[in-house]
Amino acid sequence: RYYSTRSRVYKGLAADFDGTLAWIAKRDDGPPDMVMSRLSELLKKGCVLVVLTGRGRSIIPFFKHLVNRKHCICLCLYNGAKIVQLGTDLVIFEKSLQKSQEIYNSISSDTVLTSLIKRIDVKEYGIQLFPKEGALGHAFSQARMLIKKHGFNKLVNISSSGWTIDITPKDIDKKRALDIVIKFINRNLKGNDFLKLGDQGHYGGNDFQLLKRRHSFSVNTISGDPNSCFPVVDPTGRRLVGPQATSFVLARTAFKGP
Repeated sequence: RYYSTRSRVYKGLAADFDGTLAWIAKRDDGPPDMVMSRLSELLKKGCVLVVLTGRGRSIIPFFKHLVNRKHCICLCLYNGAKIVQLGTDLVIFEKSLQKSQEIYNSISSDTVLTSLIKRIDVKEYGIQLFPKEGALGHAFSQARMLIKKHGFNKLVNISSSGWTIDITPKDIDKKRALDIVIKFINRNLKGNDFLKLGDQGHYGGNDFQLLKRRHSFSVNTISGDPNSCFPVVDPTGRRLVGPQATSFVLARTAFKGP
């Protein structure tokens, strides 16, 4: 499975943003030049670019210079709760978070959880918790327990981006978002036509569902699935992570437009 993933010719790329296309520590700077040049190359070949992120519209400026009437770029925001086509601003899909105020009230009144986080962002499509340094694991466990305790687990998914805790509508994840984009594009594309890249491939990570699919690499944490979510390793056997790993994979992968 690993060698077929490396040797396949892809018609599109589906990639996470923070930690994959951009360094988490420099997330406000956007993807480095080594990554942007690779994305530009595959778009010129007529390939489809799908960016999947827990963030909202703040990532749009990083990709506007790539917009071209011949290019197809879709942004799956809030882990896929809102999907837009860049260039046309067409909303392909959206699903609001139900009972967001009730969920916020439960979180903000829990003294254990609030001691572990520094900020809560409530948006129409989801809630993000920003843990204090070193508190992500504990905060994630506490938040997941709280969501289940109040019965919100029937309404929401909870996952980790590696630096935030994302609460999104039920049945929303990056795998489903990619499926929605493929159906929208309607170029006889299938999931296996996309190379999939993310950095949170472990169970509970917000790339877990996406990287469970075949033809996927994780540039950070991985799952135990032997058929997908492969780590990125250079010829010397050294493990590569983040945008460096992303650039390495893209440079050694064949792309051809549909």
